[in-house]
Amino acid sequence: MPSHENITDALPNSPEEKSLLEAAIQKLLLSAPEVWTVLDYDQLTAVEQRTLFLLTSAGMVERRVGFWCQHVNNADGVEAKCTMTGEGGFAEALQPLLARLQEVWRDAWDEWIAGGQSMSFPLNVEKLTPEYWRLTDQGVLAVQDLRSNKPDVVVDFVLKQEFFRDRPAVGGYGKLLALTGASGRDLPTETVDIGNWDQGAEKFAEVMTKAISDSLADAPGTHQPHTNQATASSTGAVPLDTGDEELESGVKTFERGDLIILPDHIELCGVRFCAGSRSESKRKLLNVLANKDKSGRTRAYSGKRLAEALQLKDATKIAGLVRDLRAQIKSTLQKHGQIDCDPKDIIQSGGWGYRLSEKLSVQEVDKGGKAPLQDHETGQSRHGDPVRDTVNGPVSDSVLPSGDTVATRQIRILQVLKSGQELRAPAIADELGSPLSTVKRDLKSLKGEGKIEFVGPPKTGHYRLCSRVDSGN
Repeated sequence: MPSHENITDALPNSPEEKSLLEAAIQKLLLSAPEVWTVLDYDQLTAVEQRTLFLLTSAGMVERRVGFWCQHVNNADGVEAKCTMTGEGGFAEALQPLLARLQEVWRDAWDEWIAGGQSMSFPLNVEKLTPEYWRLTDQGVLAVQDLRSNKPDVVVDFVLKQEFFRDRPAVGGYGKLLALTGASGRDLPTETVDIGNWDQGAEKFAEVMTKAISDSLADAPGTHQPHTNQATASSTGAVPLDTGDEELESGVKTFERGDLIILPDHIELCGVRFCAGSRSESKRKLLNVLANKDKSGRTRAYSGKRLAEALQLKDATKIAGLVRDLRAQIKSTLQKHGQIDCDPKDIIQSGGWGYRLSEKLSVQEVDKGGKAPLQDHETGQSRHGDPVRDTVNGPVSDSVLPSGDTVATRQIRILQVLKSGQELRAPAIADELGSPLSTVKRDLKSLKGEGKIEFVGPPKTGHYRLCSRVDSGN
């Protein structure tokens, strides 16, 4: 499974390896489902298994796996199921499991340490089937790029080549979905802070993580799962009940929440996070995304504009910053607020660009710091820059907000101009939340129909309704 330490070993070392992986990346992405579907890992070729590893580490594929862990001298084994994506997702998902195992096997572990570790820690770890996979939101965007004849952008991002050679790691996210004891009894899955473990916990986590990761690359074992799962072919979609409401007693699904951005921390649903100097860039990011347009909606920004606002030289760093922020909020809400949220419940991406979810209600408070970035301060429309998430590449005009048709856009343009504002094309695109090139075509069409006109010099003029339209005729 991906981690910050082992991703480099999977990257290509020659042009020949890159060519093999490039073909497999396109094959797997174009065949990957958007809903949870059974994956027969053992039917993948060695190159495809390596590619699946890389796609997962790049945050484009999410995997849901299960395994059985048992100490050979202890009957108290556990069966676990988890979901993960990104380089840090597997470690995040394992944290509560490792805390549970360290507690149960403490005596056996201490005895092994005291014995000088002359042999491997006596573990039995077996992979359970079936395994599931699906595309993440970034995977869906990558597929769109492949189908738009832009494979190099996707491949180079996954393989850390060319422009993306020094891109930041994709932190991702992970969650322990279920934990069952040897008797079939469900065990709690609450998060335990590894930093508070007793001496030796770091070594324990290292040994266990490697054993579990290695088992997931092996053939399934003989252990029969306690939990009932639907069966299906390796290509058929399975309606999988995640059971998030039932997995952890008292945990609620995130529906809406008040977001308060303060100079030294952030609050959401009464839970405090992103405190201290190390989280300053995350607070600045939220502060920019909290900026609202004239209609009261929060704005969307390209990676380039966010990088400018945060004074980052490389726009590709925004993708990693957003993912880390999503993961931190998700983990903190679950641990301290008993609230389970999806990463996209916080920050959405793709299409319009990065933007706060509509589930968040930004509370106006005195932030005591620099105001969010305003369009009039940059002289740019948010749709004047290429907008992407994972790779910050351009999107085509076909990527529009849901329900954004020619007819509805043109009606909205007429409504905006009817207010009497003296607007140019970038400002109108900003109001509509549509790409600038698309709005320019709409303006040209409306002008040809005699509904609007452009007045004044080309560089300083503006659009307005024709008199007969303004009067309602």
